[in-house]
Amino acid sequence: MTNKNSIVHHISHKNISKALSFAAATLEKFPKIPQAHLDLLGALALLDAKSVSMENATKLLKYFCQTANFTDAFETLAFIGIIPGEHDDSILDIFLKTFGSSTSSSSKSPPIPGGQNIDEFSELVFSSEKELVEKAVDIWDKSIQSIFIPPPLPGRKYPLFQAMTAKSLELILREGKLRFFPEGENVIKQGAVDNSFFILIRGVIEVLREDENSEVKLGFLRPGSFFGEMALVTSAPRNATTRCTEDSYVFEIEWPLLNKVLTTDPELAHELARYTRFRLLKNLMATSVLFRTLPSQAKVDLMASFNPVVIDGNTEIITEGNPSPGLFLVANGEVVVTSGNGDTEVLLSTLRAGDVFGEISLIREGNAKATVKTTGSEAVLLHLDRNDFQNLAITYPELLSHVYQVAIERTRINEQVLQSDSVPADDLLV
Repeated sequence: MTNKNSIVHHISHKNISKALSFAAATLEKFPKIPQAHLDLLGALALLDAKSVSMENATKLLKYFCQTANFTDAFETLAFIGIIPGEHDDSILDIFLKTFGSSTSSSSKSPPIPGGQNIDEFSELVFSSEKELVEKAVDIWDKSIQSIFIPPPLPGRKYPLFQAMTAKSLELILREGKLRFFPEGENVIKQGAVDNSFFILIRGVIEVLREDENSEVKLGFLRPGSFFGEMALVTSAPRNATTRCTEDSYVFEIEWPLLNKVLTTDPELAHELARYTRFRLLKNLMATSVLFRTLPSQAKVDLMASFNPVVIDGNTEIITEGNPSPGLFLVANGEVVVTSGNGDTEVLLSTLRAGDVFGEISLIREGNAKATVKTTGSEAVLLHLDRNDFQNLAITYPELLSHVYQVAIERTRINEQVLQSDSVPADDLLV
């Protein structure tokens, strides 16, 4: 299974020993608190994985699954993944049956039993690491008897696990990376090119959009959140930074590993595609001017009508002098708008996530007045076909009005640029 080398170097051996000492002392005082068991499991797995009782770990996993607690269940799985050897498929099926095939949307975890306050810190007294491990194992073996498995609550579906078999989950646990990030460190850096997909196990991460001289906070990720999924569909640079606001555990799944799983569970590709499309549209509803003033039903219908497309680098999407094939939203990456001016190509604008284009040709029902193309990297776009746009515009006149205003403003800006002493696009670094 995953070994200690998968944990980034920020967790020193000394710190793990201290964490195990705290966890064991806390569990001895509060044996009925499942999260105290989880803390001990994590520290013990990192320090001496061979000493972990699979019986105890399995009971803890079952408890978190029965209580529909995805974050603690997956954290338990991640630490189980450090334990050497193969596992019985039934252990992983417990998790998959709860979070891979349930149809309920409920994922609320029950309160910590007993109402006890565990913010009391003490340590075990031990003379060697071996003695510490032995004491911790003994405390866990006694305390696990206090965990009673309640009747099952319905779990929430998670796209990564819906079409996955126990063997595929085993593979992810074996080859995935359980990583620790201290407060203030980036998990993803805007502009970086990588192909990893992440699950936040413990901690809090803020999402930032970085401009030249500032950072804009877009939101926060809580335990159980999936992020970085755009790397599954495009090699374009990351369009946001994710930074830990407290010490955090993150499970990383690199593309080669996920691709290996997809060959075994092809239905998983459809679930991830559906999930990625949903996330794209949800993000754009919050950031794009196209959605801001529309009524709720119009937003729903628009979301259902847009189709995601991945455009290779240096590819023309709309060609000046030809009709636009529809309305486009930039979901990830960037595109440039240019216009021929004699033998010189002039850069009119650069469009990024949330920007719309193709509207001028749609509104005027004529040929495009500019060329829109990707730069050196791929871009992910959402495309609304011309006919679908016309049908929606009949149902929702406010959509037509809004796009018309965008078209007028875009035309005005383009004309100003063309009348100025513009720099040829070939001379610009974009």
